Amino acid sequence: MAALSKMPPEQWAHARTTWEADPRDGYAWLVDALSLPVSAQGVRKTALKDQWAKLKPPVSMAPGKVSPARTETLTKTIAETLPDAPDDAPDAPGRPSLYRPEYATLAKNYTLLGADDAQLAEFFEVSERTVHRWKAAYPEFSEALQQGKAQADARVAHSLYQRATGCSHPDTHVSNYQGQITLTPITKHYPPDVQAATFWLKNRQPAHWKERVEVQAEIKHDPFPPKEVLDAIYEKALAEAAEREKMLIGRRERLGITFGNRDLND
Repeated sequence: MAALSKMPPEQWAHARTTWEADPRDGYAWLVDALSLPVSAQGVRKTALKDQWAKLKPPVSMAPGKVSPARTETLTKTIAETLPDAPDDAPDAPGRPSLYRPEYATLAKNYTLLGADDAQLAEFFEVSERTVHRWKAAYPEFSEALQQGKAQADARVAHSLYQRATGCSHPDTHVSNYQGQITLTPITKHYPPDVQAATFWLKNRQPAHWKERVEVQAEIKHDPFPPKEVLDAIYEKALAEAAEREKMLIGRRERLGITFGNRDLND
């Protein structure tokens, strides 16, 4: 989520001047002090990109005299200055995670709206790789995502089934006659939808309802018939030729037709 789109340049300039003049590290205090419309992570990314620098180094405290408030500030600073990629790596002990327990509920509600991992990463202002690490490191987060996606898919499937088979639901008809409003309870009926039914059946029973019909043709590698078939065809052709010749001879004799030197009337 781009931080620059949330604040005008003048507000960014004021935030930078305030941060550079203050000895405190981190960015959470700056967001609270100036009521910035961006998170500490968003300010950190902009500060690193624009190379914000302190005007003077922060005053260090003597060892053994760190106050609880200072310890909390240092912990937040460490969490804000680490890059997104290794924040929640299981093999990085001691590094504070950006994950919070309430993220599981937020992620579930967002996935019910159809959000994917990339959109979740944008929502939590982390990288998509961090979201994958959260799913591996926090079972409640992974389970919340699965439940949200399953519930969303179930609702869509139920609506599609009702659309395919037809459904009814109670409703109220509002009428106005001479300024008198009348509310009449009614039941609305929706007939089955052919397109929805076809889509449902093609996905549930593709073997019986798929549109493409596959035809398997038997290919014979030998284009010639066997010898027995050729012999039968030859014998049949000879027999038909003999019958034809016999018929022609009979017709010629009836007409008195001869060939060669013989008399046509002989």
